[in-house]
Amino acid sequence: VIVILVFLLLCAVAAVFAARPLGRWYVKAKLLPRVAKILRREVTLGEVILEKDRIEVRRVVVRGKHDGKVPLLRVASVRSDFDWWAAAKGKLEIREVRVERPRLALRRHADGSDNFSDLLALRKKKLAKRRLAAVGRVSLQRGSLTFRDAKGQASLDARTLAGSIILGGRSKISLGQVVLELPKLPAPAPKRVDADGIELLGRLSRRDPRLDEIRVKGAELAVLPRLTLSGIDGVLRPKLAERRVELDLSGSYGGARAKLWAAKGELEPFARRGKLDIRAARFRLERIASFLKKTPVVLPDQTSIDGHLKLAYGEGKLDFSGALAVHRLNLFHPALARTPVLDLSAKVSLEGKASAQRVEVLRFDITSR
Repeated sequence: VIVILVFLLLCAVAAVFAARPLGRWYVKAKLLPRVAKILRREVTLGEVILEKDRIEVRRVVVRGKHDGKVPLLRVASVRSDFDWWAAAKGKLEIREVRVERPRLALRRHADGSDNFSDLLALRKKKLAKRRLAAVGRVSLQRGSLTFRDAKGQASLDARTLAGSIILGGRSKISLGQVVLELPKLPAPAPKRVDADGIELLGRLSRRDPRLDEIRVKGAELAVLPRLTLSGIDGVLRPKLAERRVELDLSGSYGGARAKLWAAKGELEPFARRGKLDIRAARFRLERIASFLKKTPVVLPDQTSIDGHLKLAYGEGKLDFSGALAVHRLNLFHPALARTPVLDLSAKVSLEGKASAQRVEVLRFDITSR
């Protein structure tokens, strides 16, 4: 977004005070090399359209030496309307910048180099010192985002990208049809996360930009070969100053519509610490009948379960405690008995510790009837 703003604002300044033919020449011959030098990237564009109170730049491409085959940014069209009379008085006021079909391709290579981190440093060192214009709003429409991390062996794809950015105000970026792949995570960590949508809400300013919330909608991940957490909705709240993330999520299992579990807690990614409180509301097993097809469980409409689990991770160790209650469980398998085993109820309570080397169970209680 900052790349687009810098380029557009410089073009708009020229458009206000130059005749159309001269303005187009000035944008391409004078301002384009200047922007490319500031960004330390090749910047190309197609058509420049100048009118009395509107400027449009089409087919913008920003490419750097670490991009690979796909350039960092491709934009079909950047349009803005501005107050001509205010510009004539020396104050350029752009009402709105509309960015159509931005395609953003972020890359991190195996050696740790990337194609975007220097732009973040550029914003802090150079762009924050200048106020080229007063911009009301930046709208992103019909875009997409890809991220390839060769070093971390991860990837992220968002088929849709849209948003509204207000400098100095509350802004929102929406990603749709998101796929996060983490193929090298050790088992039993999920290798892939799908989400219908992710929203980033925060405040963009020159001195104190911040990310307030990450809202997740319709996420799904497989935690075991035959167990999928689905319908995950909720909020992540980054606390950047404290280097931690608060989370409040809820979801279901195996595609069921009802919310069957909730998770609250916090993570400290850099310190590799965290704690999580997971609670499963009582529900009948018929809601996850597809998951039970190849198990000994029969008559799932008569069986209900509920439980809770507390996790605390730090210094390479996991502490866990919780309980699971099963009500009126019915089982049948030839290895168990010739006839079904009906109406079993039990409660399992456990507490323990785990590390990469071993699992230690400190307490394990079963009560049944």
